Formats: sequence, C-alpha cells, structure tokens
Amino acid sequence: MEKYDKYLALILCCIAWLITILLPKTILVHNKMIFVIMGLGFCLYFYLSFRKEGYSVNKICEFIFVGSFLVRLFYIWSTPYNISPHDLGKIVFGSTITGGHLGYIGYLLYYHHLPSFNPLDVWGFYNPPLYHIISALWLKFNLLLKADWQLAVNNLRILTLFYITLSVTIFGKLLDEFKITGYAKLVIFTLFAFFPSLIWLSGTLSSDSLVFLIMLLILFQTIKWYNNKTFKNIIILAFIFGFGMLVKLQIAFLILGIVYIILASILHVLRFDNQKAILYVKQGLLFATISFPLDCFWGLRNFILYKIPLTYVPALGVNSEQYIGVTSFWNRLGLPALKQLPYAQVKYQPLLDCNIWLTMFRTALFDEGNIIKFTSKTSECLGIILLYITILTVVFMAGCSLFIFYKRCFSVPKQLNYLLIFMGLSLFLSYIRFCFAYPHVCTMNFRYIAFLFCLPCLGAGMYFTKEQSKGYLFKVFTGTVVVESLLGVILYIHYCWLL
Repeated sequence: MEKYDKYLALILCCIAWLITILLPKTILVHNKMIFVIMGLGFCLYFYLSFRKEGYSVNKICEFIFVGSFLVRLFYIWSTPYNISPHDLGKIVFGSTITGGHLGYIGYLLYYHHLPSFNPLDVWGFYNPPLYHIISALWLKFNLLLKADWQLAVNNLRILTLFYITLSVTIFGKLLDEFKITGYAKLVIFTLFAFFPSLIWLSGTLSSDSLVFLIMLLILFQTIKWYNNKTFKNIIILAFIFGFGMLVKLQIAFLILGIVYIILASILHVLRFDNQKAILYVKQGLLFATISFPLDCFWGLRNFILYKIPLTYVPALGVNSEQYIGVTSFWNRLGLPALKQLPYAQVKYQPLLDCNIWLTMFRTALFDEGNIIKFTSKTSECLGIILLYITILTVVFMAGCSLFIFYKRCFSVPKQLNYLLIFMGLSLFLSYIRFCFAYPHVCTMNFRYIAFLFCLPCLGAGMYFTKEQSKGYLFKVFTGTVVVESLLGVILYIHYCWLL
C-alpha cells in the first residue's frame, strides 16, 4: 500500500462513499457488522504486511492512520447527520429558503448563485460561501447518481470525513518537515490521529473541518515555500490562503506567520544577495496580488451591497442560556473553581461553564450538545478521566515546546519555529478576545482553535526526537498517550454501538 500513501485519504473515503451508495440499507441496519469486518480485514492486511516486510515506524503510522479513519467512519455511520449543534438548520430541496448551514447548501443547490438578498435576512447566510458551494456540488453529484434525498444529505459527511482524514495526512508530513522521527513520531502521530476532536469534527456539518484542513495546508505550504522559494510554491500558498478566507474569515489570523516568514527570508539575504532579496519581494507581492482579492471578496461584497460590517459576527444576547457575561474576569481566565471540576461535558450553566480553559478542553473532547452521550456513571467517570489526562498531556507538551525554545535546540531553522509562535499566538489571542467580546459558552468552543493542537504536538515531537526517545519521561508520556487514545476510542465506539 505504500506506493498509494499519497492518495490514501482519498482512497479510503471513496471506499466509504461507495459502500454507502451501493449498500445504503445495509449500512443503516448492519453498520456494526460492516465496521467489524472492515476492521478485521485491515488488521489482517497489516499483519501479513508486517510479517512480509517487517515493522517500521512509517508502516505502524499507516496502520494507525487506517485505524483512526475506521473509528471516524463508524461514528458518521452510526449517528444522524443533524447531530451537530452548530447552526445546522434544515435543508429543503425547492424554492423554500431555510437558515443554517444546511439551508445555505440547499439554497445554492436550487438557485445556483450566491444570495441575491441581504445575507442577514436569513440565519447563517453571512458565512463565506466556499464550504457551502463545495457541499452543494457534492450533494448534486449524489442526487445525480439516484441516491435518495436522506442518503445524499447524509453523504455530505463523507466530505467532512475526507477533510479530517486528509488533515491527518498533512500532519504526518509536518512531522517529517520538523525532523520528528523514530518512536517520537509514532507516539505524536497516534495522539493526533485518535484525538477525539477529529472524531466529532468528521461528523459535524459545518465549515470547521475544512478550516482545520486549510490551516494545516497553509502551515505546510509556508514551510514548503521557505525550503524552496519558487514562484510555484508562493502561488499555491496564495490560493490556499485566499480560498481559505472564502471558507471562514478566521483564516486571516495566520497571515502574521506568513508575513513573518517572507520578511525573515528577505532580511536574511538582503546583506549579501540583493538579487535574491528582490526575488523574494516579488514573490511576496505576488502572494498579496493573488490572495488579496479572494480575501476581501465576500466581506467587501456584503459591505458594498448591504453595509454589513467586514468582521460581522452575530451575538446571542444576554437572555441566552449560554450567556456568561455576569462572571468575573478571573473566573473566566483563571484557574477553574472546584465545583466546575467533576464534569466532562458542557452543562450550559454560567457558573459551571464560564472558565475558558476548562470549556476549551471539554469541547475539544466532546463538543457541545448531543455529539456524544454518557449512558452510565462508568462512562461519565471515564470521560472525566479522559478530560484531565488530556489537560495534563497538553500542558506537558506545551512545556516541552517552551523547553525547545528556551534551549534553542531546534531541529529545523529557527525561522520555522518562530513561524509556529506567530501563527499560534495570533490565533490564540484572537480566540481569547472573541471569548470576551461575545461572552457565551459556544464562543469558547475548541473548534475555533482546533489547529492549535498541532503546535504542542510538534514541540513535544521535536523535544523527544532530540532526547532520543529513550528516557523515563518518554515512557511515561507514551503510556499516557496510549491511555488517552484508548479512552477516547472506547467512549465514542461504545456510544455508537448503543445507538
């Protein structure tokens, strides 16, 4: 399978889609049996492959990649498409205009053009349209193949599954770019591939999964341009960034890292090679020329036609059950209170959900609403254990990242490490500002900053690669990652199995 690794995400998602198209009733009734058969089939394939070719880190990572894909696939096969709590709305094929992400997709499917009215007149239509355009085209394709309406709508989640699966592929490439090798690569890749956020993002019909993918692509392509400063690479980066802005304006916060890496490259050669400096300036200007019109298209269109502010965000208001503006600054940004600790999920109670850190981690694992339900005290206890193991793991990885910067023991040029800092800080600070500007539980959701999870993972990977992955600390970290990954998989599979 190694020669197909480049296209493995696409191949797996195509297989999943074909099964749902060809065997829709079987999937509906016997999804558990098909999941088990597929799992055993892949295990058998890798067992025979390991016997024939031996074990290697890359081969085991491939096994983990497929295993994590199967978990996410089982989740979307087992849960309804409307499980998402995030502005989903409903879809009606016809001239009726409904709100939410599904309503937006339905409008584009029927009318074949962008909204010809003020987007604020219909709930959810203020969002940039690219995610919804792609979804409408995919929905149309499924309908052309004579899929029934429910099946075609449910197959929209094959797209979100593909976005997340491809994100795992890109993260694996980032590990290689940052020279993370050996068992350090294996452990970090396992943590990322089985992280619960990637399970529920695969089944959530919103632009968050595509934003997650595009942010990883921007980071990867920025590094690729830094290592090989060609016009081709800067053009690809410009289009990724520009089209990303047509998915969600949140992409804009990564521009600080891109500007830094371009300026750092220019200043580095300015002293001894003016020609190269001029070349890099031209490439930077080309990036701006290509990306700027795409960046500004949706915002300027709505501002010119309907006077909608460029950074418009709808607010829920002070009467919402999610409103937490009455809590103090330190309750929100300080350490959580003791009474907030014994809960794994968001409760929509101001005094329990006001702490940004705790809500961020809760939603990272279990999102909001009914993404996953604890069916017993045991499963709820396991959820709480998973929550605090995850918090400790992320804090530890952040510490490893700080150690790398403090000791300046970089495995790649320091500019690439500073790139991570600029991208991470700009996105994180914007998230904190967003939480205070719109003091509601939903604004603290991890989905807005899911990209940030890859940064401490990369820092810990570099740290343990430098440490040769042989110490006691690495063994403890490995055990923690194994327990965390198993707990997440067990909780989600158990929930899906009972549906």
